[in-house]
Amino acid sequence: MSLQKQTVRKPLRRPVVATLIAFATLALGGCLFVSPPLPPELARVKFVATSSPQVEVLAPRLRMIENTPYLDGSVRRQFRGGSTRHSILKVSCLDTSGKVMQVRLVEFSPAELPMRSLHAYNEGRYQMPLSGLPGEVERIEVTAAAR
Repeated sequence: MSLQKQTVRKPLRRPVVATLIAFATLALGGCLFVSPPLPPELARVKFVATSSPQVEVLAPRLRMIENTPYLDGSVRRQFRGGSTRHSILKVSCLDTSGKVMQVRLVEFSPAELPMRSLHAYNEGRYQMPLSGLPGEVERIEVTAAAR
């Protein structure tokens, strides 16, 4: 009886490496698309987010969509917060002296946010076009309020 050494073939690692390279290329591919620059009157605008006992307002941001500036953001239900169905966002535009120049009400979707966790799918979203804003806007405040 002879004992022969059997060779065990390991699967090739090349397909794994090729797959990782493909995923990295797809993930970084979005970085190649540059959004158009913001208009100069909006590039200097500062944002303030104020939460309520029911809704936490996350930091808003400006985005250009089809050459139109949009205020874009997310909200979450507060820990131990009640229903968010009767909440709305108040967007106030202020000038350099702090005078309110314009106020708009914006709804977020979904109106009833699920119980809070660390998953992004528990966030609501809002979006508002900023065309037609007065030229002297220095600060935009997004405040969660009751309807």
